Amino acid sequence: MRLYPWRWNYLSFPFDVPLADLKIEPISEYDTNPSFIIRYYDGNVRATNGIGDSWKDVVSGDVLKAGKGYIVQTDHRAICSIMSDTKQAFAFFHGRRAIYPKSL
Repeated sequence: MRLYPWRWNYLSFPFDVPLADLKIEPISEYDTNPSFIIRYYDGNVRATNGIGDSWKDVVSGDVLKAGKGYIVQTDHRAICSIMSDTKQAFAFFHGRRAIYPKSL
């Protein structure tokens, strides 16, 4: 997915994705390595405290949950890729009764 700098880009995944498996890289060799931030919306905080602090940062080690919406912003144009090699992703794309390769 192409990410545009200084804009909130929306993400959601059909399966859980560990943050470590999400790669955000420059589009070309002429682009600068992008810095980025990923956030999720916390409806409970909004309901309790009102407006202001409803968006929470995703931190290192977190897992982006299937079906949950996220926003990501970069400081340079970038490409977002999933580098996941999990059984969960394989099952999603190949059916729940898939026969997994021995490497999974």
